Amino acid sequence: MLVCVTGVLGFIGGALALDLLRRDVKVIGIDKYDGCQPDPAKDKRKSKLLLHPGFNLITSDINSESLSSSITECVNGQTISICLHFAALPGVRGSGLNRGEYEHNNITGTENLLSVMNDLNVGRFLFASTSAVYGDESGPFKEDLELKPPRSFYGHTKQVGERRVLDWARSGNPNKSATVLRLFSVYGPGMRDDLAISIFQRALQAGRPITLFGDGSDSRDYTYIEDVLRGIDLAMRELMSRRSGAETINIGTGHAIATSELVQNIQESMGKNTPILYKPRSEEEMLSTEADLTKAKNLIGYEPQWNLHRGLQSMLTPALH
Repeated sequence: MLVCVTGVLGFIGGALALDLLRRDVKVIGIDKYDGCQPDPAKDKRKSKLLLHPGFNLITSDINSESLSSSITECVNGQTISICLHFAALPGVRGSGLNRGEYEHNNITGTENLLSVMNDLNVGRFLFASTSAVYGDESGPFKEDLELKPPRSFYGHTKQVGERRVLDWARSGNPNKSATVLRLFSVYGPGMRDDLAISIFQRALQAGRPITLFGDGSDSRDYTYIEDVLRGIDLAMRELMSRRSGAETINIGTGHAIATSELVQNIQESMGKNTPILYKPRSEEEMLSTEADLTKAKNLIGYEPQWNLHRGLQSMLTPALH
């Protein structure tokens, strides 16, 4: 089996590609990172991936006009079974100040990639979306909620990306199918430096105060990377068995954890303590996220295995030694 993974040098895309390669799935990875502005985390993922003979890397923006020909040359006559689209410009805070770049990466890039998959006759497409699309709805969030404008421009670009993917799958071609996965606050080893758990971890290690935006009562459904990988695998299996149509599925834990409780858990896992500073909450941030997992359980058999305490222990304990 040959799959295409975009954003392959990112946190989730890289973990996914390694998971697939370990199961003898061949991977064509696409990522625009070229090393000109060094990123040690991406360099480390790249080195690990290139150790696998079943991995081929295409250094390209998904908006590139030559993407189709680059993939064609790389596959060398093989057929791509499915495209797993994880390339995106991430981040809620400040996304409204950089709308052009978010649109280019998350909307136009997705449109171009769908067009490329048409060129290559790839009929299965899995799109990584986010809980940010739910906006100010009260949780637990169900997939069939009528979505309203989200709080962040990042959430808006993901909403539009979802629509493009669903329209692509419902275009009347009986051999096209797609799945949208709405991922909830993914964390784990190698996660982005600008996310809360990473920021709190660094502050504790350095003995600096932890800064909370708001009073600490806002909450998130924190999902460990191993659960996300399992959810992706189950969704892929369901998608590959489905000839046509589109599905949207939440991947989370079904439990919201307050930020104040998250900080306490990280402090306990690291055996460290530090003062907490409070600042005004960003208007782009949601008050709470919590996944309803009924559909995920019934459709693909997904049930989370990792609670926050176990995930933090696995992630943070090795970092202390």
